[in-house]
Amino acid sequence: MYNNDGLPDGTVATNSKDKAQLLATLFAGKMEVDDPERSPPLLEQQCRETVTKVEVTQGLVERLLQGLDVQKASVWKEARVVPVHKRSSRSDPKNYRPLLSVVGKVFERVVADVVCRHLQDNYLLSDQQFGFRPGRSTSDLLMLLTGGWQDALDGGLDSVVVALDIAGTFDRVWHGGLLEKLRAKGIQGDLLQLLGDYLQGRTLQVFVNGQASESLPVRASVPQGSVLGPVLWNIYVDDFLRQLPAVSAYADDCTLSCTYPRHESVRAAEEINQQLGVIQEWGARWQVTFAPEKTQAMVVSRSPAAEPAVEGGLRFGGLPLELQESVKILRVEVDQGLRFDRPVKHIALKASHRVSSLRRVANLLDRRGRLLLYKAQIRPYLDDGRCDWWKQQVPQPILKLPSTR
Repeated sequence: MYNNDGLPDGTVATNSKDKAQLLATLFAGKMEVDDPERSPPLLEQQCRETVTKVEVTQGLVERLLQGLDVQKASVWKEARVVPVHKRSSRSDPKNYRPLLSVVGKVFERVVADVVCRHLQDNYLLSDQQFGFRPGRSTSDLLMLLTGGWQDALDGGLDSVVVALDIAGTFDRVWHGGLLEKLRAKGIQGDLLQLLGDYLQGRTLQVFVNGQASESLPVRASVPQGSVLGPVLWNIYVDDFLRQLPAVSAYADDCTLSCTYPRHESVRAAEEINQQLGVIQEWGARWQVTFAPEKTQAMVVSRSPAAEPAVEGGLRFGGLPLELQESVKILRVEVDQGLRFDRPVKHIALKASHRVSSLRRVANLLDRRGRLLLYKAQIRPYLDDGRCDWWKQQVPQPILKLPSTR
């Protein structure tokens, strides 16, 4: 169990109600910032156009209602949470994440459409953000980053790459700061007041085997699994990306890089450190916590002399950043030489294991059964959006699948 400070107290939850309460305390404890009542910095208006109201028609509401899953709860401000195990020990509550139910989904869709149209028409989101935006994908960002590093290699240059880690991300969005950023982007009047009411006064309640926890307050965050959550996150970090042109992002996955000639290695390390200092200052200003101990750094180069020239020169949050042979960007392992053989082999191995399992039971299934298993257990690996990008980097291993005839 956990004490009032959110620390484990050594006791064990054995019944469903205690488990629900433990997880509720853990989830609610993550959804907060250090000073939620602090007045946010005042920002300059970013565009002349403003949007203050949302027009709702009966036809629009009917279409949205028809698309709702009636089996899910549609509570307005209370998140009814079902915990989902992520990894490792099932007895550790930190290995669970909240799966939220429908929360005012019709309202969110109507408002999100208006806000997104305003952002798009007035070019209010940085081109460095690739997440939750139409026409952009993880493959696009990976191609942009690795293409730049590959061009640098071909030109005899090296690149320092830093994969940043943001603690809490969606869970720790400061409501006061978010509302100020909405106002600065021209979302004002009744619409801003409506969004403020939507964000504040939220609660969550966890259910385990039908047993419910107490309803606990949510003092920060944008609702995960919601329609509005990703839109609000992009608005919250937009000034961060505009302030740091060397950073590219897919949602909260942020990558900082600097390309340089070898004889300027010291200057490159100083430039990266200056950028990391700006990142720390932005985080303190907007109550966003970066995790230096989880931040990864590497030098992309074809020369063994490149890494020693930078080693020991990078610092973030007062901690030295140790250079690694590879870093993970958008769940893809990128190594110093941009070879990409390890991630391709990893995904091919996982798919091959599932193909072998399917072969062992293929004779017991009809064509429909074999096809169903293939689509459920193998195809998702081969259809991963990253595969489209990998195919352009290295030859793909060929997997021979069992016949579905």
